[in-house]
Amino acid sequence: MESTDLFMMRNALVDSGFKPEAAEKVVTALENGMASKIDEVMAKWESKWEAKMDLRFAAIDSKFDAIDARFKILERDMTIRLGLMLVAAIGIFATLVKLIH
Repeated sequence: MESTDLFMMRNALVDSGFKPEAAEKVVTALENGMASKIDEVMAKWESKWEAKMDLRFAAIDSKFDAIDARFKILERDMTIRLGLMLVAAIGIFATLVKLIH
């Protein structure tokens, strides 16, 4: 509630016969009650949101781990292939050198 709403509620209570102090106490109690309820709802929402985000981050982390594992396999395969190509190239070069001389 906005402060103008609370002020209007206080005035309406005073107009209906409440003492100004009593009307102020009622409005303050209502305001505090609403604030505590809002805090309670926000705390529940925050804990649910954090739980959902933790699950999503865990899923993202597992996907990154899977991608990292695939890159490690790719790196290993490429290293083996490159090494085999170098060995083959040296062998071909050595054979050509022997054939030419």
